[in-house]
Amino acid sequence: MSRQTFGRWALIFVVLADSVPLFAKEPVQATSVHLRLIDEVDVPAETTGVLSTVLVKEGKFVSEHDVVAQIDEADAVLAVNRAKLDLDVAAKQAASRTKLETARNVLAEAGFARDRAELELEGKQRLTEIESTILYAKSAVAVAERQLNRAKDSRKAVANSVSQTELDNLQLQLDKARYDAEGLDNDLFVARLNLKIKKSELSSLELATTQKKLDLSQAEEDVQVAELARQIKESEVVRATRDLDRRKIRAPVAGMVVQLHKHRGEWVQPGEKVMRVIRLDRLRAEGFVHTKHLDRDLLNAVARVRVTVPGRPEAEFTGRVVFVSPEIDPVNEQVRVWAEVDNPDLVLRPGLRG
Repeated sequence: MSRQTFGRWALIFVVLADSVPLFAKEPVQATSVHLRLIDEVDVPAETTGVLSTVLVKEGKFVSEHDVVAQIDEADAVLAVNRAKLDLDVAAKQAASRTKLETARNVLAEAGFARDRAELELEGKQRLTEIESTILYAKSAVAVAERQLNRAKDSRKAVANSVSQTELDNLQLQLDKARYDAEGLDNDLFVARLNLKIKKSELSSLELATTQKKLDLSQAEEDVQVAELARQIKESEVVRATRDLDRRKIRAPVAGMVVQLHKHRGEWVQPGEKVMRVIRLDRLRAEGFVHTKHLDRDLLNAVARVRVTVPGRPEAEFTGRVVFVSPEIDPVNEQVRVWAEVDNPDLVLRPGLRG
């Protein structure tokens, strides 16, 4: 068994191939073992500003998503409040249906007025009765004229055959018939004029109804636009809130803060390193195995890392092989493998070799 000493530590990395029966299993020992970090992160700033607070120091353990530093957020808070107020205004405008309901009512009134005008027009179009009355009146004039003429002819033929009073009555009847006929002519003229007026009014009301329909369509579109404006303002609130949240610098992984790149009061830019965090509770054990062991299925096999410290009992850590290199070193016929090993008590240290 090959063992190398690193300071006061001794490190061994062995692999148990799962595909081999338990009684036939022989551990495959890796050589040139090296413990490395799996996760190491230079925590960046996500926005521009003054670093108002740094909440950690080197050596402090943090959990994933913990706030480790704060960029000044005064302006961002104001932006969020302004965006929320704008959203409230937009929401009320989107919820308001006053203009839409008004447009609907106006259109309904225009429809009623148009229907009423159509009925009135229908009544005005009934000119046949007046025309029939005019024909009757003109016939009455003709009859009165004939009666008066016959009376005059009779009186000329036979003196005093028709009295003057009878002639006067016949003349009066003729004058009345003519007056009635002329009045009916005037009534017909007025009726035709009113018919034209009603047709014009109906056309005007139809145009007004069409305009009210357009107004209603515009009001409906205004409601849709107001809803879109509300959604835009809602997205602006989300964006402002996210911008505010980006001013909180969070740990992307759980681990230990090992280096501070920036301190309170310094100016930071997006992407600029603020601190370095490393994960210690799970490490990568890298080593090399001979190609003669490749007949076993090493990937996902159980891996054990043993650490010996003088004066302490041997500690063993279990993990799984997660990578077997497809490349073989032509000089020593070895392939690189690594396993991920849990390190709950932080006994293992990255950088340890064995």
